Amino acid sequence: VPPREHVWGKLTANFEHRFTMIQMTMRTIDPRIHVSRVETVPSLSGYTVDTLSELIRQEPGIQFGIVMGSDAVDTFHLWRDWKHILDLAVV
Repeated sequence: VPPREHVWGKLTANFEHRFTMIQMTMRTIDPRIHVSRVETVPSLSGYTVDTLSELIRQEPGIQFGIVMGSDAVDTFHLWRDWKHILDLAVV
C-alpha cells in the first residue's frame, strides 16, 4: 500500500506513479502479492494504524505485513498507535 501522502509532509512522487512502481516490483517478487489502493479512500487519515484497520475490515482473515525502510524502523515508536500496529500486522 503506497501512502496517499506522507503524514509528516515529506515530498514524494504522486500516488499513481508510486503505486505503479510498487506493483511492478511486487510482480517480480511474487505475483500473488496484491498492491492495494486503500489509501485513496477519502475517509482514511493516512496513518498506518487506520489503513491496516481498513484492510482488515475489507479482507478479514488475511495476515498483513509491513515492509519499511531502516529510517522508518528507527522512528517506529513515534508512529500513531504503534503498539496496536504490532497487533494488526507482522512488522
